[in-house]
Amino acid sequence: MNHPESLRRVLSSVSTYTGVKVTDLCAHTKIADLNLDSLDLISMVLGVEDAFGVNGYRDSIAQLRQLTTLGELADDMDRLVHQEPKVDTISLSVTPMIASRILDR
Repeated sequence: MNHPESLRRVLSSVSTYTGVKVTDLCAHTKIADLNLDSLDLISMVLGVEDAFGVNGYRDSIAQLRQLTTLGELADDMDRLVHQEPKVDTISLSVTPMIASRILDR
């Protein structure tokens, strides 16, 4: 279930991109009803990513096509924004080693 703020941001971004009035969009609006081709769909999602400050949301158009409604997109954005950051264990082990080499100079 999406948070109202996440849904508002998705609807605003989609409205800006598509030209559809935000008052004509809702959580149940089907993405297919927006009549977007593949490039338009990717561009719209990039705009939504910008609104949430995230990137790399979906890696392929096939994954994007699995979304049915704007509510689902808002749910996904909300989960992405609130997920725990992934820790890069290689960076954690290499960074002290690099730092010690720099300090030893």
